[in-house]
Amino acid sequence: MLCHVRRNLFDVYSIKTAESVYINTTIYGGDINKKFSLAWYVNQYWKGIDSKPEDPIMKMTFDNWRNNPNWRFSIERFQFAQEQYFEKAYDEINLFSRKLTHWISFIFPQVDYLGRSDMSKFYSLSFTMTKKYLRSEVLMNNMRKMLSLLMEIEDKSAYEIVGRNDSQKVLSSLTLFHLVSILEFGEDRDFEPVMKKYFGSKFCQFTHNYLEMNILTEVMDMYLAKFTK
Repeated sequence: MLCHVRRNLFDVYSIKTAESVYINTTIYGGDINKKFSLAWYVNQYWKGIDSKPEDPIMKMTFDNWRNNPNWRFSIERFQFAQEQYFEKAYDEINLFSRKLTHWISFIFPQVDYLGRSDMSKFYSLSFTMTKKYLRSEVLMNNMRKMLSLLMEIEDKSAYEIVGRNDSQKVLSSLTLFHLVSILEFGEDRDFEPVMKKYFGSKFCQFTHNYLEMNILTEVMDMYLAKFTK
């Protein structure tokens, strides 16, 4: 039965991803007949959806960008992506305690210039856009659901849950939202607990330096605007 599931996986995922998912069948204790078995999950959620960045949803995302360049700087790009993907991303962590496909960039976005992939660049955040993100009820509800889920996972590192590269992206994202939350609201109740659990006292130095520079720029712009009136 497991061999059959493994063959099914190769129709949906790359070989590397299929191998990692196959390993995670151990969370079911070998009982592949449960409703939320790996075969059921793959057939119901991922049949016909390529795990590569050029999947249909991402194609629509970049088509929107090409048709409307200003969309790159709108909060709607995150809402659009999460409408399509958030439940699947949530189920991956909830069922497998592991990220299986490409969604980190629009659920845990980073600051401008930090990401290298097209997806990371497209979903990067400026200081101003981060403040808008934090005030979006839809996006923050999804963020809190994912953060709560991460807090419930026991005996796993960020590396084990999302992988080496994406664990650094999550740290960068948490650092960004943590610091901007303090600047905007005077406190952070959402991001700091996850940072402490998975990264201890560590934070992303690049993100910290980026915010320092942007805050200084914003203050100078405000001063110059008053001075020139």
